[in-house]
Amino acid sequence: MSSQAGIGNPYERELQYYRNECNDLGARLLRLQEEQSQAFLEARRSRTVARLVREAYRFAEPNQAMHDIGGALLQVVVETALCDRAALLREEPPGSGRFLVAHAIGGTSIEADEVIMIPNPPGFFFTSSLRLDRPPAGLLDVLRLPFILWAYDRSSGHALVIGNRSEGNVSRPFESGDQELIETALFVYLDVLYRKHAEGQLRQAKQSAEEANVIQARFLETLSHRLRPTVERIVTLVQAMACQPGMASGPEQIEAATQQLTESSHELAALANDALRLATTREQSLLLDVQWIDLADTMRRVLRSSYLASVKGGVELSVSLPKRSVSICVDRDSMHRAIQALVGVSLARALPSSAVKLSAGRRGDGAVEILVSCSVEGAPAYTPGIPTSDDADRTVSQQAGTSADRLAVARRIVEAHEGVLITESRLSGGSQARIILPVHMTRDDTGFA
Repeated sequence: MSSQAGIGNPYERELQYYRNECNDLGARLLRLQEEQSQAFLEARRSRTVARLVREAYRFAEPNQAMHDIGGALLQVVVETALCDRAALLREEPPGSGRFLVAHAIGGTSIEADEVIMIPNPPGFFFTSSLRLDRPPAGLLDVLRLPFILWAYDRSSGHALVIGNRSEGNVSRPFESGDQELIETALFVYLDVLYRKHAEGQLRQAKQSAEEANVIQARFLETLSHRLRPTVERIVTLVQAMACQPGMASGPEQIEAATQQLTESSHELAALANDALRLATTREQSLLLDVQWIDLADTMRRVLRSSYLASVKGGVELSVSLPKRSVSICVDRDSMHRAIQALVGVSLARALPSSAVKLSAGRRGDGAVEILVSCSVEGAPAYTPGIPTSDDADRTVSQQAGTSADRLAVARRIVEAHEGVLITESRLSGGSQARIILPVHMTRDDTGFA
């Protein structure tokens, strides 16, 4: 009877109520502490990423040598991420799983150009005391530390890894949220490398342009000295014939005057050819303003600018975009002009009801291949028709000259980007042209999307 009275005691019920409230407040306080800790961790990670990007992009300055970028970047990574060791690796050849240590910091046991085999390198990986799965073979051999954070870019074959000896208040444990940190650091490193490479190309192009200007000035000076006597001789001969109409009445005088005019005209033709060769050489000195552009956007731009010509010619023009997000480090306008030139050649050679297709993608070796193919119904695309009149013959010659000029322009632009242009014709009809850009001028953005 007394126990029932105790349970129903209002003081006991009030005490139980306050106990429940205290437990609820404690649980809410614990959740708030966890959320605060997570927010602090995210803020710390964001500050680290921002500082890393800000410091790393200083290496893109012109006074920074290209071979010093890796070591300087690792120093910034170690200071901002508060890790014990860090290393940059490059895969040679790409896709082989054979990595060379390009730069390392924080340990004397890591040597430059040390070979490490990682058969199946992951795009992102981390180890911590709370993670139970085993890392891929060879991954822990890079830094020889138990706790690592790894990022790998398959398209370029470069990788970045940082590591800690232990987990504590300073060296916090790695987690999945650190993917942004490690991939941003690797992305910045690759971007600075590409910028430096483009900077070297621009410097070389500028030097070539300056040398071409000097050569052009000297050639024009020499040309003027060679041109003046020939022109003066022609003018003197014409003036003499105009003042004395009877001087060339005999066969010998006519023959002598004709010979002098012929020799002078040949000299002028030779000078014109020299000037034409100089103009061609000068045109080949391209100044490229390279930047990272999306390959799919470039192909859409070519499709829009060439669609009207395809409709007028009765040719079906289509485009096949790459399956992955791919960027190329090129001059936007120049590369557009090169691809559009190849499409224009295919449209000009194609017969009505034919098809021209523009496609692109990454090859097995990491290079980007841009393909312009033309399937022709009836006569082969590269087989000229039989002219039925002088006008038709002249039209075919003009089209052939225009196509040759377009191909020459496209080839010059592609080679200026260290690429290769391959044109092929099929006996069954049709043709195709391939632009192959090297691996270091391409980038797979799918992993960073």
